[in-house]
Amino acid sequence: MTEDPDGETLLVDLKELHALERSAGERLSSMIALEPGAQLSELLEWQRVRTEWHEDALRARLEESGEAPSTLKGLGALARSGLEGLQDMARDDLARSACELYAGHHKLLAAYSLLELAAERVDDEATACLARRHRGEQEEMAAAVASRWESFAAASGSRRESA
Repeated sequence: MTEDPDGETLLVDLKELHALERSAGERLSSMIALEPGAQLSELLEWQRVRTEWHEDALRARLEESGEAPSTLKGLGALARSGLEGLQDMARDDLARSACELYAGHHKLLAAYSLLELAAERVDDEATACLARRHRGEQEEMAAAVASRWESFAAASGSRRESA
């Protein structure tokens, strides 16, 4: 295992995760804008709020380390999520958007695993704890999407039929 005495890898991981969470929040907002029905809107809003909490916690960890979120990474994430949101609206397909959301949760799961390892390498227990907690919440959010595949498919089907 390579050492990271200055914690540079940890800071890079924190900044990248902050950008990913910001992008996930934008995707959730674009899915909510598609008006998927009460049950799915409630799920998506719950996930959007959790995602904001994650983004805020990551920003706080960065600030405690004397850093700020990466503006360039943040702008890139917003541009990507903006384009993805436009694709969601143009496609108007909640089932496909849900697939992308599910995949995004798993990308975040992997990123939080790497953050935890980086934090443990530099003995940063606060960041390792945050990574474990957020990873658990990502698992919960991915499972919530997976448990509603039929609802997403039905919402997509009814939208196609009414168009």
